[in-house]
Amino acid sequence: MDRAFTAAAAALVATFMLAWVSAKEDAVANPNEPVQTLAQTVATNDI
Repeated sequence: MDRAFTAAAAALVATFMLAWVSAKEDAVANPNEPVQTLAQTVATNDI
């Protein structure tokens, strides 16, 4: 694997992990609101 490709892949995974964690935290903080999809989370947050 090329190092640049590996670094880019790791950054992408980290970004989606952060989005997933923030979505879970939102769901815990606001249990009455509908759960956002990952795509909605990414679209509505500047990551």
